[in-house]
Amino acid sequence: MEADIRRLHELRQQGKGCAQIMMQLALEMKGEENESMIRVMSGLCNGMNCGLMCGAFSGAACMMSYFDSAAAVDMIPELAEWFEDTYGSMNCGAILDDDMGNRVLKCPKLMEQTYREAKEILEEYGFDLTAMAEARWGE
Repeated sequence: MEADIRRLHELRQQGKGCAQIMMQLALEMKGEENESMIRVMSGLCNGMNCGLMCGAFSGAACMMSYFDSAAAVDMIPELAEWFEDTYGSMNCGAILDDDMGNRVLKCPKLMEQTYREAKEILEEYGFDLTAMAEARWGE
């Protein structure tokens, strides 16, 4: 398992939400800390805490904006198309079959896949996140 994916799961076990984890990974890769930002990202978790837009998606979109807000205008629609094709919806409730208890079964894999896709898109735009992750967490 890649070091950044291990870190993703560590953050889950610490009780961080999906959107918070995406931003925490971005901050850590850049060697930065911002507890206020991580706290604010909790508003996007669990489909904005009401089953709407998936927090893993919205967190990944914020991660892209964090790396390059100008390019994010192009990157986020690419991620959105992939996400909807992969999961059939961007709505947290629909993905979880309107049962938030399904988070334990569905969200870990969804978070991994969404993070990997966002990372791949960012790398297409010139950010070597693989090298950043290896430098930060090692392999």
